[in-house]
Amino acid sequence: MKIKVILKFVIGCHLIILGTVIFTAGFIPNMVRIIERNISNDYYQTTANIVDITERLRGHDVTVSFGIPGGQEYTALLDTYVEGMDVGDSVEIYYKKSNPAKITLKGNQFWQAVIFGPLGGVLLVISIILLKSSAAKFLKEGNIDSLMLMNF
Repeated sequence: MKIKVILKFVIGCHLIILGTVIFTAGFIPNMVRIIERNISNDYYQTTANIVDITERLRGHDVTVSFGIPGGQEYTALLDTYVEGMDVGDSVEIYYKKSNPAKITLKGNQFWQAVIFGPLGGVLLVISIILLKSSAAKFLKEGNIDSLMLMNF
């Protein structure tokens, strides 16, 4: 019985860490980009061509080139790699008018936020349930000082 309670506690601790990481790394940055792009009049949409894809140890660097009104051409690193991208492909991007080198892939952040936000939230809720139930069992069995869990 003690092992089950301890196992729930350990799993709960791991899930709270994993849920927090997924939520903060996947949801928050993407929502910031979406909000920034939608409330600002400084972002414009255009089509860019992929000119280079460099595979790294962790992910890919996707270099694109695009033109803006007035005839200026820019080359910049895309913030996202999507499986199946190839050199020569065209992609829709948003660029910042005041800094055209700052670009983001069109539409990508919404789905990342939709996937990672709820996933991180569900893991956080499950971890809290596991931690509370294991703490209650510890207290019920008298295995842990109730003062340790006063603020839990």
